[in-house]
Amino acid sequence: YHLALAHLQNNDRPKAAASLTQAIALEPNFVEAILLLAELNLRKGDASPVVAAMSQLIKQHPRMAQAQLLLAAAHLARKDLDSAAEVYRQLMAIFPKEPQTPFLLGTVLARQNKLADARRAFDTALELAPDSLLTLEQILDLDLLEQRYQAASERVQKQMEKQPKTAELWLLQAKIHLARRDSSQAEAALLKAIELNPNLRA
Repeated sequence: YHLALAHLQNNDRPKAAASLTQAIALEPNFVEAILLLAELNLRKGDASPVVAAMSQLIKQHPRMAQAQLLLAAAHLARKDLDSAAEVYRQLMAIFPKEPQTPFLLGTVLARQNKLADARRAFDTALELAPDSLLTLEQILDLDLLEQRYQAASERVQKQMEKQPKTAELWLLQAKIHLARRDSSQAEAALLKAIELNPNLRA
């Protein structure tokens, strides 16, 4: 296992994977090695062994969040969105106060065009982490898709009252103005975003 870590320091993933495989052969319940090998397999796009390994690991450790997340990522790599969504739902049941899980579920549901379900998932994530700009942007994207411009603008304005110097909120406001084809207001919002954060590449 430590040899695998050394290979990773040298950015030699094939040798790292070989060492991890050997470690697991010597100790089949070596959790850290199993998880790390799964991550390496995902990076090279080999999702099938990850599904098998994580499914087995979860049977032994049902509350292991990292294994659940890797399993969901493997399902996504195989374009099995239903299975990924089911994993996220199970995680939400186990860890109901964790905002990342409903956020991830929302992104999967949005890809499936299940917009009402996606909105509910994002709303849950935002309730758990009210200052998350990533979640706010996902909800705004749904608002704009459904032409709910006023609701989108009110969401951003409410957040601006709490974080008036956050450049990303002005960027979101510009996004709303552009959706409404109000280019002058969008330009003003973008200039304000740049004023607040000159390094904001978007």
